[in-house]
Amino acid sequence: GETELTTGNWTESRDLRFCMVDDFDSEVAPELAQFLATALPKCRFMHYTRPSHAILQLLVDQKLDEAVATRPLSDMPGLVEYRLLRDPFVVAVPSNSTLNAEEFLSGKSDTPFLRYSGSQIIGNLIEIHLRRLKLNLPNRFELESNHSLMGLVAEGSGWAITTPASFFRAKRFHDRVTLLPFPAKGFARNLSLFSTDVFPPGMAEVVASALRRLIARTSPNRWSRRCPGWPMSS
Repeated sequence: GETELTTGNWTESRDLRFCMVDDFDSEVAPELAQFLATALPKCRFMHYTRPSHAILQLLVDQKLDEAVATRPLSDMPGLVEYRLLRDPFVVAVPSNSTLNAEEFLSGKSDTPFLRYSGSQIIGNLIEIHLRRLKLNLPNRFELESNHSLMGLVAEGSGWAITTPASFFRAKRFHDRVTLLPFPAKGFARNLSLFSTDVFPPGMAEVVASALRRLIARTSPNRWSRRCPGWPMSS
């Protein structure tokens, strides 16, 4: 990928405004920055971290060149998508729980359901699927912070619907949270690289390939026992 960039016509690039959803900010972003810095030595990088809905709006407003985000619920004109991975939804419960996923979803738990914020794409995806399954869970807690949500689950204060990628970055809580497969198959979010339609497509393809390799490298086999559906596929 480095060779493709350095032998292409992008080595003279002066600016690259890149944003990444926080699921990959600690594991993937540093290596990607190093890769791009080596391949594009004359380029000035501006790296941001935002939630997916904010990222996509910045792209639409031409304030970013490329970004990694959750695929939105509807198409966004002016953006080009390069698929990275499919991230299946799972049920996150306290590690000392004896209930199965169906029992949590049917309201048999004494602890509340912890929701992602309705302003986030992941929160909307979950709510749409729950309505599709005709599941009406009380709305008592709604959180924007993935770490706060995982922390409450780890403390036994509730349970949540999340994904392996979201769980993976909340490392401090891994030993106190168990992931259960979501009962309904095919329930997943998709993470992609998006670029504006004026961004060089060849360069976007190279960056997407580099991202796929980096993501695969941060999905070690040891997580397959903890994360149903892991490793994830593109």
